[in-house]
Amino acid sequence: MKASKPYFSHDIAAKSDEKIIRLMFDFRKNKNEFSENTLKELVAHAAYGIYWEIIEYLHENSLNIQEVEMLADELRIDADILKRILDNYELFKISEDKYISERVLRNLKLQEEKSEKAKKSINKRWSNKNKKEAAPEQEADKKEELPDYNEEFVMSIIQIYNEKFKKSQIVSKANKEKIFKIHSENNLSIEIWEKIFSNAKRGWDIGDKKNVAPSLKKILEEWDSFASDDYFLAPDREALEKLREKEEQEKRKEEERRKIESEKFNRERQQKYDAISSKEDALDFMYQYLPVLKEAFVAQSMTFKDLSKTYSITAKEAVNYFNSRGER
Repeated sequence: MKASKPYFSHDIAAKSDEKIIRLMFDFRKNKNEFSENTLKELVAHAAYGIYWEIIEYLHENSLNIQEVEMLADELRIDADILKRILDNYELFKISEDKYISERVLRNLKLQEEKSEKAKKSINKRWSNKNKKEAAPEQEADKKEELPDYNEEFVMSIIQIYNEKFKKSQIVSKANKEKIFKIHSENNLSIEIWEKIFSNAKRGWDIGDKKNVAPSLKKILEEWDSFASDDYFLAPDREALEKLREKEEQEKRKEEERRKIESEKFNRERQQKYDAISSKEDALDFMYQYLPVLKEAFVAQSMTFKDLSKTYSITAKEAVNYFNSRGER
């Protein structure tokens, strides 16, 4: 994977491509050629493919929650499978009785912004063919429309960067101005900046090198990609380590809980054993604590051997007593 641009666009009409149609038709027609194991292995890939089919659909249509069966019929898949993908894994959300995707909303917004920028560019080119001849007053008005550079705000963004990367980096004037320009033109929230730097910290896996993080300059050049949930990055090792530590902690807690329960059980068992003073007590103790109440097992049990000597109990007599008590 190239570190320079680990991102690709996805054609929303990919499924309508003639070659894709032939591919799907061929696999559907010849599915009996594949073994059962092979088909089972393809299930996860099929779910991934269905996810992208939903994404393609949502780029051009809305999907009401009552229309799941309709879409399932259109995609030729079971409605329960479609609903499972829609309702789980946090891939889609429901808003005003419609399924939505943050990925789709973001893509549509970017398309709209690019279209608007293109229109503005064309209008600007045709409305003013010679910028150099623009009146000084007009140029001054344009500059006044832009927000003034805010050093304090920019430093707050740099502080987020330094905290994420555990640095105390001195940022160049060019990068400071770049930060302010990006923020002003795109109206980014602090949460988005945190996301940008968090994703950037994960970096890429390149060959034997792991978690290769980009420079601040690179982050600012690719900020929109780093802000995307779809950006293809190295595993979030920090999150994985926290998860591993949490799992280890839960495991230790469970082991400690079992140890305490075992010690409590053994104490209670010993107390009851020490309290045995009659044949009936001995039979009752074995009924409670022998793991198997079958004659062959009872006869071999050390507990039975010890108590049978003291209270003259046969294995058959013990089993008859157990049967009279019924199942535990």
